[in-house]
Amino acid sequence: MSRNIAIFILMILSLPQGACGKNDHTEAEDIIDRDTFIKAYVDLRSVALRKTSLIINATERDSILSLNNVTEEDLRSFLDFYNSESEFMRDLWNDADAQISLIIQTAEEDPER
Repeated sequence: MSRNIAIFILMILSLPQGACGKNDHTEAEDIIDRDTFIKAYVDLRSVALRKTSLIINATERDSILSLNNVTEEDLRSFLDFYNSESEFMRDLWNDADAQISLIIQTAEEDPER
């Protein structure tokens, strides 16, 4: 699962930064909360894991982000803001991985879901 997480992080970080360049968020209030990030990430990964290629298209991505009321920039800003906090990020990825593992386990137990 960690390979998939690394691929997703690279995908997020490789997205265009826009004409204004990288955002400098200096206040946590500008950043989405941890649970929102995890929910959006898990939703994105869940859809990708149902595909042979493990890649979702832009329409699917936009739909999932919209359902979670976040943007690509929100996800990117979250990662930029917390990237130097190794314990926080470790726990974040562990929690996201646990949720994804539960989804996979549930799908294996009940393939019709």
